[in-house]
Amino acid sequence: MGLACIDLTPQLAELALRRIASLGERQAQDRDADEVYYWNYDAVLFDPFLGPGHEGAPEDPWALTGERLLDRLEREQKGFVEVDSVFVVPEHQLAAIERSEMVVRKEAVAFIAIPKHGSFYVETVEVPSEVLRRAAKLS
Repeated sequence: MGLACIDLTPQLAELALRRIASLGERQAQDRDADEVYYWNYDAVLFDPFLGPGHEGAPEDPWALTGERLLDRLEREQKGFVEVDSVFVVPEHQLAAIERSEMVVRKEAVAFIAIPKHGSFYVETVEVPSEVLRRAAKLS
């Protein structure tokens, strides 16, 4: 089980909103413009149940954090949860990233990450523009 974490700072949210607006302008000129990809916007990939020894066995207190995240994901049913700014992913739970991208769509952004030495990629759910606007106002 892996999760992605995005540090949605006001600056990143403002940049994403500008890029959504830019895509809208492009779509006004060309109806075939669907989405735009930008490089180097890291989604942090992590396993909330991985203990410090990397055995994969749940260990306190991180197992409780993982369970709470999964409970909130299920309860909120929007594919993501917002966490407090003090939330920190322990280093032993992080996955190394080979490449990452920001995908800009009509009213949202998503993030793609390719884990190091992986033959697959991970894409987050879309972060809607209303969430981006709320995050941008925090500056």
